[in-house]
Amino acid sequence: MPIEYTYDEVNNVLYTRFYGVVVDSDLQDQGNAVGADIRVKPGMRELVDLSGVEDVKASVSGLERNIQIDSRHREKLAGMRTAVVAQTDLLYGFARMFQALSELRDAPATVEVFRTDAEARKWLGLEDDEG
Repeated sequence: MPIEYTYDEVNNVLYTRFYGVVVDSDLQDQGNAVGADIRVKPGMRELVDLSGVEDVKASVSGLERNIQIDSRHREKLAGMRTAVVAQTDLLYGFARMFQALSELRDAPATVEVFRTDAEARKWLGLEDDEG
């Protein structure tokens, strides 16, 4: 799966890294894995790194399904803040589409998209964290 994550339980931070070619099933697999992770708690912060992505084959309906998965875990993901770092125009546009759909579908997480890791970390309050 071209998506992996590590969870910092002490600081309630999820570090997610996408790489390779991302397809719809990868998004759903990641959403299900996080939703099933017993360590995840409300108020979690997530830093998403798209720098390893070579191409995106995921669809708008795939993004919507991912939001539906997150919504099934609404109580666990309550207050979640997700910062997506997308340096290229393609990935930035894809991430902004996810952000817009998340707002439209009342997803449990607040999503913001950034061009730099430093901006994303600042928004999450992780300036001094190495990840």
